[in-house]
Amino acid sequence: MNIDDKVDRMEGVIILLKELIVRHEERLDNHEERHNWFEAALKRSREDFDFKMNALIDAQLKNEEGIAELQKSIGELRDESRSQVKRIEKLERV
Repeated sequence: MNIDDKVDRMEGVIILLKELIVRHEERLDNHEERHNWFEAALKRSREDFDFKMNALIDAQLKNEEGIAELQKSIGELRDESRSQVKRIEKLERV
């Protein structure tokens, strides 16, 4: 193998390495794009989950407040009913 053959072979190797580097950089760019897309999708998903969870918590708190008010009203009605029953019983005795 003479010098010209060695130079030709080295040129071929350099061209091959250059092509490998270009393909590698393209794959890295593609990987980075996919990574950024997934990261953005994950962020949107977290934000959506947080929004929905906060809405659920707010609804639960409102329900609990409504139930507490309802229980209070039922207690007041029960007390008023007992009071009415006692008045009726007193009137019946008279």
